[in-house]
Amino acid sequence: MRDQNLILGSQKEISRLYSDLVKNETDGLIIIKQSPFPEYPRAALRAGIEGAVVVEFTVNKKGKVILPIVLISPGKDFEKASLACLTRWQFEPILKDGKPVDTKLRHTFQFMLKDG
Repeated sequence: MRDQNLILGSQKEISRLYSDLVKNETDGLIIIKQSPFPEYPRAALRAGIEGAVVVEFTVNKKGKVILPIVLISPGKDFEKASLACLTRWQFEPILKDGKPVDTKLRHTFQFMLKDG
């Protein structure tokens, strides 16, 4: 299991982070083809609530995110936003010994309000 906290980052930055984290367990290169950011829950935004959602998930042999499980969450609205976002992420198949493998990852979605 790998965990990485990201507030915002490009697909290239996220790919590089995950590649570094799993280099001993895979062929070392994880490429994210699509990684939209979650929408801030409206009620939390109006109330000025921040939080982080930790999600564990599997990238299957085709590069699709499957079996997402919320491990830590400040509330259902944050969970829904994170899961809706994560299920739209798309990876290049992750390889081990040159063959696609299912790979379990963990990601933290940070919901932070901007100052000012």
